[in-house]
Parts: sequence; structure tokens; C-alpha cells
Amino acid sequence: MSNVQPTSRRRLLGQLLIGLAYLALVAAMLRSTTGHSFLVVLPAVIGGALFCSGLALAWLTLWAVRNDGRLGQFGLGSLFFLTVFAALYFGLVRWLVVAVERGSAARTGDGGRFLSTAVLCLVVVLTSVPFVLGMTESLLWLAVWIVRRRPVRKLLARKRRRLR
Repeated sequence: MSNVQPTSRRRLLGQLLIGLAYLALVAAMLRSTTGHSFLVVLPAVIGGALFCSGLALAWLTLWAVRNDGRLGQFGLGSLFFLTVFAALYFGLVRWLVVAVERGSAARTGDGGRFLSTAVLCLVVVLTSVPFVLGMTESLLWLAVWIVRRRPVRKLLARKRRRLR
């Protein structure tokens, strides 16, 4: 018999708040680097984190339900998701380099700024994984809690009956 306890509401709320605080810190760093408004950068950072965590969740779901491949085989779906993540990462790096160069008077034109920005972004992305995963777990359990409420279940049952 398993001795696994469900995650407490206090821990889920703590994970959500810590994740949002970390994303606010990242947004503040981006604001100071690019000169954009914090109220514009924060929703973009939160939206990007939720979008990427949703993609990662879809990728893991695809990997978990796949039964037609051999063990350790790299699937076409995994290649697609990996390509999307790489495109998002390099798009972010390019946007940051262009925004920083637009704000500075001197344009270097070499790859040094791109490389240093890419390494810095990689560090930020890798350190944000535990915070975003905890925040995503909290949001998933919040969605489960909302769907389990009686008014929402009645509304969903009504909509299901209309679709039949």
C-alpha cells in the first residue's frame, strides 16, 4: 500500500506565489534590460511561462501514451516539440539582443552580444524550471478544484446534454 499523501493546499498556494514572484523578478530584469514597461513585460513573461509549461505537459502526455515506439526511440512528436522550444528560445534571445541594441548608441554587429545573451537566457530558463513546474502544478490542481464545484459540474452537464 502506498504512503503517498496529496499535496496540501498551503503548499500549492506557496508554490503558486513563489512561481509568480520568480516570474515577476524575471520580468523586472527584462524591464530594466529592454526599457519596456513592467506592466507589459509581466503578463508576457507569465503568458510565456504558461504557454511553455502547457507545451511541456502536452509533450509529456504524448510521450506517456505512446505505445507504438521502441524504448528510447525518439519520436516525430518529440522532434516537433523540441523544435518549437528551440524556436521560442532563439526568438527570445533575438528579441532581447535587438531591444538592447536599439536602446544603446553603439551597435556591435558581432556575435558576442548574441552569445552572451543566449548563455544568460539559458541560465535563467534552466533556473526557472522548478518554479514554473510548481506553479503549473498549483494551477492544474486549481483547475481540478474549480471543475469539482457543484455549479460548474451542473453547467458542464448541461452543455454535454446540449451536444448530444
